[in-house]
Amino acid sequence: MSMAAENSEEWRAAERALGCEFASFRRVHAGKNSVNYRAETPEGRLYLVKFARPYRAERVLARLGAISSPLIPPLALCGRTGTFGRFVICALEWCKDGANIPPHVLTSAQIAAIAEGYRELSRAFSAVEPRLLEAPEEAVEAAKRCGAALRPIHGDFHYKNFFLDGDRFCACFDVECMRLGMPAEDLLRIFAHELDRTRFWCFRRIGRIYRNLSEMVRLSGIPKAEWLEAVALHVGHKEKRRMEKGRAHFVAKIDNFLRGPYSRRLRLAVEVA
Repeated sequence: MSMAAENSEEWRAAERALGCEFASFRRVHAGKNSVNYRAETPEGRLYLVKFARPYRAERVLARLGAISSPLIPPLALCGRTGTFGRFVICALEWCKDGANIPPHVLTSAQIAAIAEGYRELSRAFSAVEPRLLEAPEEAVEAAKRCGAALRPIHGDFHYKNFFLDGDRFCACFDVECMRLGMPAEDLLRIFAHELDRTRFWCFRRIGRIYRNLSEMVRLSGIPKAEWLEAVALHVGHKEKRRMEKGRAHFVAKIDNFLRGPYSRRLRLAVEVA
């Protein structure tokens, strides 16, 4: 839910950093390492204003310096702001040209557009030097098992981090989580991220997500062996987090979700594609 930020320190700091005045300034997302605001100037120009911790801002700039793609809105570091020790990073927000579409309502044409858009993003990501990116050990081993080459991937490619305009992929955001991995990991996340947040009794929605995942597997051109390794990485990561947090923090529903039909149905969606 959007929250007003009338006359807040963030609003004033963003105006100073960007050298303009805003008519409105509303928080749209808060995470562990960054806070995003939607700002509009009196002339109607829209911005996504991100306040990020310094190390996160530096990572973004180092990676984006090599990327050139019309699908990634231009970002600019505007400097340290206020006493809260964050940097302002701003991006033109393309909300007039697109929207976030949840994976359970995607059409075949939209899935094809995402697959094609991601191929273009992959070409842009390939310009980033591998030394700037992390390569998780488990991803290295998974790539070896299926004969895939590690390459720069988005790292957080869920449906709220890209825009669709009808059947057109028009923008991608939040690339600060870029790392080395397999493209199937990114595309799987679109569907797995939403499955993780869908209530277990929403059978129709869950069924549509699995069906659309199968469609993405068919349209992506990525070998099924790589998709299956991506599924194993995703399930293994969730199991590791479960163990780190301790069993007391999880109910039986989540245990069953991880150990039973969740992972089996993800693999099945890949295999039947």
